[in-house]
Amino acid sequence: MQTVTLFDACILIALGDDAHTSHRLATEWFHSTRDLRFAICPITQMALLRHMTRSYPELAFGYAKHALERISESPNHEFWTDAIDCLSMPVQGILRHGHITDAYLVNLAKSRGARIATLDQRMADVYAPTAFSIV
Repeated sequence: MQTVTLFDACILIALGDDAHTSHRLATEWFHSTRDLRFAICPITQMALLRHMTRSYPELAFGYAKHALERISESPNHEFWTDAIDCLSMPVQGILRHGHITDAYLVNLAKSRGARIATLDQRMADVYAPTAFSIV
């Protein structure tokens, strides 16, 4: 059985926002891995929704939700609940507040025997082999 790949917020945002600087890179990677089984979770969903509503306030929440729905409609998509305790997160790699979510998502992926795809090379380096960069 193929391992599932959790998408971090950067990947999900780049896929969902056609104007994002990494949209082309993320889309080409996503299409090159056509059979990839992937997961998203409430944290990454909210990151995409927040990004889209902040970036395109004139288009409102419906536009942001539509971007998320397009990605979620893939037959290879899985939705994961945030089912792990923050107390189980590793201390490794958390140097500032922005790293807390990274550590949580890596731990979520590990708890499911999965990997996590990111655009963040630092995250990939710190949490390899669970995390990997598509860059």
